[in-house]
Amino acid sequence: MSMCNVVAHGRLGKDPEFRQSQSGTGVTSFTIACKYRSKGQEETTWLNCVAFGKSAELIHQHFTKGKAILIQGDLKQEKWQDKDGNNRSSFKVEVRGFDFVGPREDSPKSNNDGGWDSQPAAPSKPSFPDDVPF
Repeated sequence: MSMCNVVAHGRLGKDPEFRQSQSGTGVTSFTIACKYRSKGQEETTWLNCVAFGKSAELIHQHFTKGKAILIQGDLKQEKWQDKDGNNRSSFKVEVRGFDFVGPREDSPKSNNDGGWDSQPAAPSKPSFPDDVPF
């Protein structure tokens, strides 16, 4: 069995679209723009994404156009024939997990551009038991 796992960080190109499937499962479709550098120039790849169930509901509730998101999922190919009989295909990411990226909108903004506390937590010394054999 082969796997085609995708992990991507990007920003939503428009507000996510939510609907209910015939079985009552929530389905959210959205696109994200992933920017990268190639030969010294900035490029953008657009990924079509779909989420199901609780993930679909949460993405629909908490994400809007322009918000950053980190997704993990499976790359799926859809194939069909157009009205002229030509074979067509496209790819989408079936989202299995996601995470919020960037500042929380309900937290007070700080003077830095990250929106979170600018002071990193003080590093803690690891504590090891005295009987560790190394």
